[in-house]
Amino acid sequence: SAATGINVAEKVIDYVISLAERKNEKQANLVKNYYERFAEFLPNPVAFHFWSRLWLFGKDETARKRLDGLADWYLGRDGGIDRRLKELTTTTAEKDDPVTERKKHYQKYPKLLKYGSLLFWWLMAREIYGENVSEQVEKVAPKENILKLQETLLADPEAVKILSSGATNFFYLIDEYAGARTDTGALFNLIKNEKIISDREGIKRMFYFLSHLIIGETAFYTREKVEDRETCYLIVRKLEEIIKRYYFKVSLDMKFEFLVCAQILGYQSDLAGIINGEAERSLSVAGNFLVDTHNALVHGFGNKFARAEHRNVLYLMSRSRILA
Repeated sequence: SAATGINVAEKVIDYVISLAERKNEKQANLVKNYYERFAEFLPNPVAFHFWSRLWLFGKDETARKRLDGLADWYLGRDGGIDRRLKELTTTTAEKDDPVTERKKHYQKYPKLLKYGSLLFWWLMAREIYGENVSEQVEKVAPKENILKLQETLLADPEAVKILSSGATNFFYLIDEYAGARTDTGALFNLIKNEKIISDREGIKRMFYFLSHLIIGETAFYTREKVEDRETCYLIVRKLEEIIKRYYFKVSLDMKFEFLVCAQILGYQSDLAGIINGEAERSLSVAGNFLVDTHNALVHGFGNKFARAEHRNVLYLMSRSRILA
């Protein structure tokens, strides 16, 4: 196509070949090969999420090359740093979040997601590209303002519970940026005795609160080990309990995230075989990527390739060290 620069005929052939490979290739390889072949159809933020996780978690060399190709965009070299900062800080979640309770807290703390986005950008710039962008962050989010928000939010435990990973991610990012230390045990204590609300959003809110404590302990996969192993072990057992109790209400994304957390801790779960069996029955009719088809409360987006990225990268991460 002259408009897109993509050779359509070549991609059609690639697609047909990819479907033909289903009979002979391991599923994890099918998925990875598919994303490699059709990577240009992923928007930059989605592509970065995919390749950065594969690089940080499994040191995948293909992922490293893809990340190198995204460097100018990610660091704001090709469109200008002001444009990049605007991209990072433009969020309407406080207005658009569909969960009324959570929306109320985003409105109460309108800078939370903006600061979190900037801090994550700073961390990935450092860890993936070896660049220090703290001066750019400081221009739009002075450190004293970030620390003040941290202090205010920590004093509002109800908001922290409802905001879930929206709050906990922020705390762990501050650890890296300001040399602080988040008390994972104290955060876990906020919800360890809470009754799980068995609707979709209640399960999701508690699950991601818990899983992101473990992910936060790894500084978002930039470290292999967690410091507070004792608490993280209790957390992974709690995640396992949620999946066992509400298996068909838990999305495939969340099941794979559990397997990643278990792998970080070296925890052997008897759910692994069940979840991977579900994965084998979840290839999309539209290509070699996984879609959520077997759960009563589906969290997926049908057979849309780009919208399936989160699920598929977690799947590949959960298999990467096993297949390595």
